[in-house]
Amino acid sequence: MRYRHLAAGDEAMVEAFLVQHADTAMFLRSNLRAVGFAWNKQFREGQWVARIDDRGAVAGVVCHAWHDMILIEDVQPEQTVREVVAWSQRRVAGFIGPAAMVAAGRAALGMTDTPTSLDDDEVLMTLPIEELKLPRALETGSVVCRRALPWDTDFLVEWRHDYNVEALHMQPGDATRALAREQIERGIANDTMWVAVIGETIVSTTAFNATLPDIVQIGGVYTPPDLRGRGYAQCAVAGSLAFARELGVKRAVLFADKHHPTSTLAYRAIGFVDSADYALVMFAA
Repeated sequence: MRYRHLAAGDEAMVEAFLVQHADTAMFLRSNLRAVGFAWNKQFREGQWVARIDDRGAVAGVVCHAWHDMILIEDVQPEQTVREVVAWSQRRVAGFIGPAAMVAAGRAALGMTDTPTSLDDDEVLMTLPIEELKLPRALETGSVVCRRALPWDTDFLVEWRHDYNVEALHMQPGDATRALAREQIERGIANDTMWVAVIGETIVSTTAFNATLPDIVQIGGVYTPPDLRGRGYAQCAVAGSLAFARELGVKRAVLFADKHHPTSTLAYRAIGFVDSADYALVMFAA
């Protein structure tokens, strides 16, 4: 077994590995497609290490991404994680990946008991989009899903700020609001944000946080507390996937908090099924 610092020219061998784990490796595959192995500390970039087996094939991949998070797709990640951190010489802000891999990666760095601001047990849910079930409100037109547009920006910034605080346990205030603006402006510019509306009123929002021609990953689903329990998030997610289906997308994945069964039930109602255990860990600053 050996370990390889990945660089330009290695894309095909890494994609050949990652496509075998398409549901759990969406962040890695989407980032690889967008920026390759560039490392200028920019959005989507990272430093990547592959575990190479005795046949010379990729057996696992770990990326220390631009936001200092460790992205894992490796069933034996211990040494791969150590290799990438030794190379990057950067702080580890957290981990994203299949739950068992994240646990092994944390242990390898001695971070199992490191205090966290977020340590979520997630369930990875999957959907062949041909099996999408549209909520009745979308079918009747009482709720409409559309792309988020530039004039929605200021409104959605406040919602994303609140999402970051509630779902990701970020501190409320100017820094989180500035991050929210960056996220919303990028999503609108890239046509990866959606809103559910009644008339002109936005009632829920969703986004694709990783995209490939045949598969998308749902993220950033948010409905404010006073509008919850009415199926609006279902309409936003299902509506966005109906648009994606028209563009040839075949599959969708998302993560839902195991400890909030209301959300998993809502996603199951539109066709998603539980697929794997996933973890999102962010260490306390």
